[in-house]
Amino acid sequence: MLRLEIQNKTLEWANISRTVLDGYNMRIYFGPYVSMLARMKILTPTTAETEFTRNPAASDFQKAIEIYHTLNIPPSISRTFLMEWGY
Repeated sequence: MLRLEIQNKTLEWANISRTVLDGYNMRIYFGPYVSMLARMKILTPTTAETEFTRNPAASDFQKAIEIYHTLNIPPSISRTFLMEWGY
């Protein structure tokens, strides 16, 4: 399950039909089900910024092993991803 929190910084209504998330920063949590939490911040009518949050859906969920960190790949500079040309 993916929970997406959306914040609209524009003064217009936004119709969300898709989102792009950076898989490197993905945080997966498991418990009764598998969950991920993400945020989308709509900046303009054609751009939005997305990111995964580092919090579980509930306090009894456990964090899955992060494969990129176990392979000693250096961490990403930015935790956010800028979507352009629509959302």
